[in-house]
Amino acid sequence: MLSLVLRDPGVDLTRGGELSGDISKAPLTRAVRSALQRRRSGHDVDGYSDYRGARVIGAWTWLPKLNMGVVTEKEAVEAFALRDQLRWAFGVLFVLLALVVAGLVGVGHLASLLHKRTRKAEERVERLGQYTLREKLGEGGMGEVYVGDHLMLRRQTAVKLLRAGTESNPHAMARFEREVRITSQLTHPNTIAIYDYGKTPEGVLYYAMELLDGEPRRGST
Repeated sequence: MLSLVLRDPGVDLTRGGELSGDISKAPLTRAVRSALQRRRSGHDVDGYSDYRGARVIGAWTWLPKLNMGVVTEKEAVEAFALRDQLRWAFGVLFVLLALVVAGLVGVGHLASLLHKRTRKAEERVERLGQYTLREKLGEGGMGEVYVGDHLMLRRQTAVKLLRAGTESNPHAMARFEREVRITSQLTHPNTIAIYDYGKTPEGVLYYAMELLDGEPRRGST
């Protein structure tokens, strides 16, 4: 009868390792040692070295009637290939999920910034110098008239300003300035009083005048 003794060489012979001593003095493999000493079934899924020194997982059982043990082994790399693939796949999914979450956070932050900028722009439109603009009364070829409140005096006035897009037109600006100067010199009871004249940091010309009660007249302002 052929008798084989399975011992752990201590090096991986499948990867070019070489024995450094007498193999007969090397310890038995994990599966053989356990089967002989305990005389019962067992398994090892953490991995151990087989008779070639390669890392394997295995299961064994002892057959009392035959006074022998049976061992089955599989290389750890092959046995855990599916597990490693699943770990890699879940790792990729986790990274993608983290990127999506980071993207959503970034989009939310950007949307918040855009909202704040839009709100500030709206506030700049609603506020003209010392005046807070309310409803629009009318518009003409070069100007627009709004109901406005002076921030300090708390007095309602009519605020006329150059139409958007005409700030860079020298002719329109000169005409607007001439209009407010001439109107401010009128003293007839049937003319309105000019309260204020100014220019915003953005370059918008405006003047505040007396607000009269009544229905607004359609037409030029």
